[in-house]
Amino acid sequence: MIDINITHIEYCNFPEHYTQEVFDLSKNCLNSVSEDFLDVEYSDEPLDDLILGPIPKQASIVIKDIHFELHVFVSLPAKKMFDVHIDKGRHIGINFPIQVDPDKGYLLVMKDDNYSALGEQGEGPGNIAFGDFSIPKDSPGFTKWPNAKEENMQKVCFDKPMMLNTKRPHSYVNYSNKPRIIATLMHGKIQNTKISDEEVREKFKEWL
Repeated sequence: MIDINITHIEYCNFPEHYTQEVFDLSKNCLNSVSEDFLDVEYSDEPLDDLILGPIPKQASIVIKDIHFELHVFVSLPAKKMFDVHIDKGRHIGINFPIQVDPDKGYLLVMKDDNYSALGEQGEGPGNIAFGDFSIPKDSPGFTKWPNAKEENMQKVCFDKPMMLNTKRPHSYVNYSNKPRIIATLMHGKIQNTKISDEEVREKFKEWL
């Protein structure tokens, strides 16, 4: 269960038809990737660094009259967590677990406001490369703390959709032997939609 002291994440009890639509759209996006790649079990030594990569194919979904872009991200098994970071392009992330081991693919959120404990701050690129996949070059990227330790973070189980404050330092792990796959919804980028993070949260409040 989520730690009651963590105020930067809220689980979202979406109606089943929305959750199913996100899952179906995500599977459709994943059809653009080799099935062998997604289904493989990694019995060999995991990677030293966790690699995050977006699936090139995207989708769109409308929830509560808000148009969202749906992006699917894949992470391979690794020995350590992804760099602790905050997103530059958005304040909230609405994330769905598609293939996530709840015990070995958990989310991490900074425990307190002592940012100095995270170590030296750096900048992450907007064009993250992942094999033949890459985030568009105009992506705003992220601020990161590459030397942060997992003990600086609070574990959060990622077994259901959640709304995450992406301006709070956060990360995740994939200690399983399969790719970790999530879907994330991004608003305000299509059909000239102009809606704030606060308006999104207000429309979704009955599900939080």
